[in-house]
Amino acid sequence: NKNGNLEWYPIKNLLTCLTILGLAAFFLVFVLFLFFDDGMIGIGQRYFQAMFPKLDHIEQNHVNEIISTISQIFPALAVTSWILMNILNCVLAQKIVVMSGKNIRPTPSYSATGAVIWPLSPAIIGIILSNFSGQIGFLGINIFIISIIPFFFIGLAVVHSVSVSWPGRLLILTMVYILMAITHWPAAMIAAIGILEYWFKFRNRSTGGK
Repeated sequence: NKNGNLEWYPIKNLLTCLTILGLAAFFLVFVLFLFFDDGMIGIGQRYFQAMFPKLDHIEQNHVNEIISTISQIFPALAVTSWILMNILNCVLAQKIVVMSGKNIRPTPSYSATGAVIWPLSPAIIGIILSNFSGQIGFLGINIFIISIIPFFFIGLAVVHSVSVSWPGRLLILTMVYILMAITHWPAAMIAAIGILEYWFKFRNRSTGGK
C-alpha cells in the first residue's frame, strides 16, 4: 500500500469484479438476443421446452408454468453458478497450494470478508424494472438477482463469524445450508444480512468491536 506495507487484494473486491463481469456478460447477451424473436425469453422457453417434452403423468399447464419461471431467471442462475464455481475453484486452489507449501498469499479469513454497498444501486434499479412486463421486466429481475450475489456471500461471512461462540454451531450451519438447498428464503435472509452488515456491523458487535 501507500505506506509500504504488504497488503493483499481484498476478497470483497474480488466479489465486486466477478459481479461486474456477470452483469456485463448478461447485459451484452441480452442486447445481442434482442435481434432474435422474443429475445432471451423466447430462446430460453424454446430451449427448456425441448428439455421437458410433454409428459403424460404431469399436467402440461404445470410444465409450462415451470418452464416460464425458469426461463425468466435462467440468466441470473447461470451467472450465479459461474460466480460460485469461480469462488470454489479459488478456495480449492488456495488450499492445494497451502498444503504443498507453495502459496505466496496467506489463506484469507473468508468470514472477515468486508461489506460492500454499491450492488444495492443496480439491485434497486432491477426491482423497479422488474415491475414492467416483457423484455424490460426480464432484464430487471435478472439484474436484481445478480446484484445481490455479493450480499449473499457477505451474509454467509457474517453468519460464520457471529456463530463462532454458539453452542451446536456445526449443526446450526449444516441446517442452514440444507435449508438453502431445499428452499430459497434462507438465501434471501442471508443476502439481507449481507446488506445490513454495511450499516450495523454485526461482526464487530459480536466481538465487542474488536
